[in-house]
Amino acid sequence: MPSNIIFIRVLMLAVLWAIVPQASAQALAIVPIRQDLSSVHRSASFTLTNTSDKPTLIQIRGFSWIQKGNDDNFVPTSKLTVSPPFATIPPGQSQTVRLLLRDPATRDEESYRIVFDQIPDRGVNHIQLTVRFTVPVFSLSNTPAHPDVRWRIERQGNDLMLVAANQGLSHSMLANLSAATAGGESLKLAGPGMPYILAGNERRWVIKDPRHLLNTGSRVHVINPGPQDKSDQWVNVGPSN
Repeated sequence: MPSNIIFIRVLMLAVLWAIVPQASAQALAIVPIRQDLSSVHRSASFTLTNTSDKPTLIQIRGFSWIQKGNDDNFVPTSKLTVSPPFATIPPGQSQTVRLLLRDPATRDEESYRIVFDQIPDRGVNHIQLTVRFTVPVFSLSNTPAHPDVRWRIERQGNDLMLVAANQGLSHSMLANLSAATAGGESLKLAGPGMPYILAGNERRWVIKDPRHLLNTGSRVHVINPGPQDKSDQWVNVGPSN
């Protein structure tokens, strides 16, 4: 191997070893992991705990949460306020963040996301990555509302899509969703990471079928084990669009 290549590789390793010890560990614990508010219960709080060995600066903001298909969009809102908007948390210490729902939902459930951004230290002697956490907040309607998820499988070009359509008036949560053929062979699903389907929205997952086990009319066993909105049903593969 030429000596100049050896020198470059050694130099690259030296740079990496110089960087790694200076990378500052960031860790933030947030409880609870969701909040439900209403016209009767308009305030709540989160507890943020800095579990790292350095102070951390957090920016906290509230957004309206809008879904369109598999896209989750966060839009600035004045209906929900957070206090404080910034917090510096010493190592091992906690900070309380309070929420106030200024404009409660009346007829339809409304959805929000509280965004916690860890702001990197701008110091030149170490490296930090920006870390973001988002936590759902729901403004419940004055009348009882429930999700109503309808399943179907359709073809889009060369892909098979598992589609969940929430026709209810409140959100649904799909956690650890799984699918299998009638013969019991597991099918891999590729799709949105967030488990929530807001009212009136659809979520789509690509069904990975490398062995071409599924044809029009094939039955797929779809299971949502929980922790809420549990379901266990068979869905037929639809025709090509």
